[in-house]
Amino acid sequence: MTFKEEKAGNITDIAHQIKISHVPDVKFTGPDGENLRFSHTYTMGGDRRTELRFTQDFKFVVEPDSLRAPGEYMKVSSALQDLLTIAIGRPSVLREVVFRHPDTKRVLGEKEYYPPIVSRAQWAVRPAKRKKPLSQNDVIFNLDDFGGPEKVTKWLEVAGANRSTLSRVMATKYSVDMFAGDLFFSCAAALEAYDRTMFADDIYYVDRLKRCAQRVGAPFTSLVCDVDSWATLVKKNRNTVAHHNAEIADATTAQIVLGRSAFWLYVFCLLRDVDAPEVVFEKLSDQPSFDRLTSDLAGVLAAP
Repeated sequence: MTFKEEKAGNITDIAHQIKISHVPDVKFTGPDGENLRFSHTYTMGGDRRTELRFTQDFKFVVEPDSLRAPGEYMKVSSALQDLLTIAIGRPSVLREVVFRHPDTKRVLGEKEYYPPIVSRAQWAVRPAKRKKPLSQNDVIFNLDDFGGPEKVTKWLEVAGANRSTLSRVMATKYSVDMFAGDLFFSCAAALEAYDRTMFADDIYYVDRLKRCAQRVGAPFTSLVCDVDSWATLVKKNRNTVAHHNAEIADATTAQIVLGRSAFWLYVFCLLRDVDAPEVVFEKLSDQPSFDRLTSDLAGVLAAP
């Protein structure tokens, strides 16, 4: 946007010029053969006398090769929403979901269009109140960092295979009213279920945690420093919450900190399954919140 002010006698002309460059669609194929694309949209609004607005937005479109139940579309939407939430470090919110059906085709002159069918439901994820707008610097990693559309397709495959546990883990990011014990137990239980799915063997819970940590490697070991002590403490707290032991009344900081670290171990495991580039792990680990979490974990692990 450029601004120019010119004076001619007693008259001042003020001119604003806005240049809009449309972002090309990013197209790729979903794991079940559906066509998907990320699209950029923009609008001009205002009464042109007292107000003139320019707004832009982004959407993703799912176009299967055959009719499917609405829930099948929502699985894709949920998986992409989860990936965006991880990439921007805050809940990504779907403001609207619209379905279109081939039987609703309308013809207007030489053009064909399909009226939108708006899905009305009570969404679990809502915009945060008094949250500052997302800036470019807030984005942790972008599509190029992630490896492009091909990696998004792989993410959809991995998310589909782990839909139940992924939903449970991501709920800890979307819910603002979750108790400390619930946050911790959701992530701790999801790690066990994930490992059971990956390896059909019968080993102790602590060993499952260590195997997940070994799979992830440096991004997680640098976070917790002492994996053995961390796994042992997670197991102890998991038993406390699961069996409602007396000490559950003291579930505060320790379980929040352990729950957040378990969240990242789970996310890192899925990113390993996607074979995400190392730059993604590096950028996630470089967040200031990771430094704070490392410090908090050191305090929790050092406590008697």
